[in-house]
Order: sequence, then C-alpha cells, then structure tokens
Amino acid sequence: MGRPKAFEVDEALDRAMAVFWAKGFEAATIQDLVEATGVQRQSLYATFGDKRQLFLKALDRYRLQRGQIRAALLEEDAPVRVLLGRLLRGVLETLESQGRRGCMMVNTASDALQLEAEMVALVETNIQDLKASLAICLRRAQARGELGGHQDPEALACFFVNALYGLNTLGKVVKDRDTLDAIVKVTLAVLG
Repeated sequence: MGRPKAFEVDEALDRAMAVFWAKGFEAATIQDLVEATGVQRQSLYATFGDKRQLFLKALDRYRLQRGQIRAALLEEDAPVRVLLGRLLRGVLETLESQGRRGCMMVNTASDALQLEAEMVALVETNIQDLKASLAICLRRAQARGELGGHQDPEALACFFVNALYGLNTLGKVVKDRDTLDAIVKVTLAVLG
C-alpha cells in the first residue's frame, strides 16, 4: 500500500500555477516548483508527472478557474456595456494587483511557437470558451435591443477576445492607467 500524500494536491497545483504564471513554462525550473509548492521533487513527479504534465495541469486549472469567473460575470443581469466594461476593467485591476504578470493564457499564447501541441490546444480551448461566453452575452443583449440588428454577436465576441488578450499584453508594460482606461472606452464604443 502506498504512503499517503503529505501535501494537499490542489494547493500544490495552485502554487505551481503561480510559478508558471510568473515565469512561463521554459523559465520555470523544477527547483522553483519544489520551493514554491513545498513538495519534494520525487513526490511532484509521482503526483503530477514531469514538468510538462504539471504545466498542462496548472494551465488547465487556470483556464477552468478564470473561465468560471468570466462566465459568471457575463451571465449577470446587467446591460452588456456594463458587463463588458467590468470584464475589461477587471483585467486592468488584476494587472495592477498582481504585479503586471498578465494572464497565464495570454502569456502562454505568446510563447505558442515554442510550445507543444497540447499546450497550444489548451490556449485555443480557452479562446473558444471565452468567445462562446461573450457570444451568449452579446446575443442576449441583442435580443433585449442593446445591440442593433446589424451587429454580429459572433464577430463582436471575436473582437472582444482580441481586445482582452491585447489589453493583457499591453497592460504588462503600459502602467499609465489613463491610457489603459482610454483603450477600454474606445473598445466599448464598438457596441454603438
């Protein structure tokens, strides 16, 4: 019979996620992960597999956690401009409160040429999930008369995915909140 784990698996995964989020897959070392999780190397391997498998699990956990938050926000009963404004401004608040490390998905997408197909597939899944949540929100807004009939909710959803990814990227280096708020304002203007 195997020895019981001396650590909380989800907590260790969250700590590993923080390392990968801050450093990326390539730059994060096994020693970084051991130190951050407090789990010995052999136990990390036994529980999560190699560094690649741990990264995939951490990236998927990040995708699921953030996806639930976004979906809940976009399902709220409020005007679409308010909901999308909260989503975009939430990016800015997260950037400011978490040391401008950006979005783990966006950071991974930026490294996509160097990553394996499974990593890229998780980013693509995240994009599709985000697009779907946005499209539902935008179709609901259109049905309530908040968007004109000429507006294409699917195209707008793609536009806002691009805006969110772009804001996460730009916000890592542009620290002037007025500039970033102006970007949000112009982005929301596409709604009419």
